[in-house]
Amino acid sequence: MKYVFTFLFLAGCLMGSANPGDTTVVQTFTFEEQNNPNTAYDSPGRRWFTFPDDNTSYRKVLMYHKLKCFEDGGAGGLAFPCGEWDYLTYNYLFEHTGELDSTALQHPFYLLDNQDFESADLIETPRYNFLTLQYDALDIQAIANINDYQVGSADGDSPNVFKADETQHRYQAIYTAAELANAGLSAGDINRISFPVVSGGVMDFVRVKLGARTGFSFNGFDNGTFTTVFEGDLTLTPGNQTIDLTTAFNWDGVSDILVDISSLNSDLAQNILIDAESSLNQAIASGGSNESFMRFNWNDEIKVPASVFSTIDDAVTISFW
Repeated sequence: MKYVFTFLFLAGCLMGSANPGDTTVVQTFTFEEQNNPNTAYDSPGRRWFTFPDDNTSYRKVLMYHKLKCFEDGGAGGLAFPCGEWDYLTYNYLFEHTGELDSTALQHPFYLLDNQDFESADLIETPRYNFLTLQYDALDIQAIANINDYQVGSADGDSPNVFKADETQHRYQAIYTAAELANAGLSAGDINRISFPVVSGGVMDFVRVKLGARTGFSFNGFDNGTFTTVFEGDLTLTPGNQTIDLTTAFNWDGVSDILVDISSLNSDLAQNILIDAESSLNQAIASGGSNESFMRFNWNDEIKVPASVFSTIDDAVTISFW
């Protein structure tokens, strides 16, 4: 259903020098003004009209409102020619009462801590809090014995493991217990992972997590239980890229393993490609840019889930720049 809104503002009572029985007429909107799609919405779609002052009382005030269809589309393109649609129109009458919802109420332009103020010391540029992260790293002096197992067979190059044209990225892939067993892997600790790099680059704050799953299938990103096995910046070079895990992952030999890799990227000119195997519903990836903004028009809103306030006591600060 489409709606046509007509706003008529009836302000004050009618005029001063009228004698008993006199009639004062105030013309507001006209069909000619409204039947013009090239006219902006605020004129004549929304306008102020001069009414008589309140020095004379009136026995009654009548408003005549004629409805018609606009063949040319209406001011601002907000009206439509008559057709198969139903139309609704509204008239609003406002009285200045001095209550909070009245435009006659005096109210400060700005509040500080929900209070009026004369002056305040404010900052004109954003203030940042920098968080320093400490990464654990292994310093391996020698390896007595190691067993490598290759899972899958690459049949093409993929940019989706480390999305180099986006500032932030997340990737998940599932390796079934059957695939791991067929590759020769047995239950026990996994201490390193590796993957073939075709075209390299540098990724910031790479986080690798592993999780055990049973009968898993993708329905969006899985945010269940994981073990974080690596965190740090990562320089990828062509060839077999090995990551030594700072925390070993113990595989039980029967569960599927879900791999979760998230990363940040400060160089969007990179083109990082990983040798990968095409498989149906075995991986998911998503990314984007952290340089974003929101544009508000009219009564727009941002709906914030109530759950994000669960740890807030009794106050919250929202900053706009």
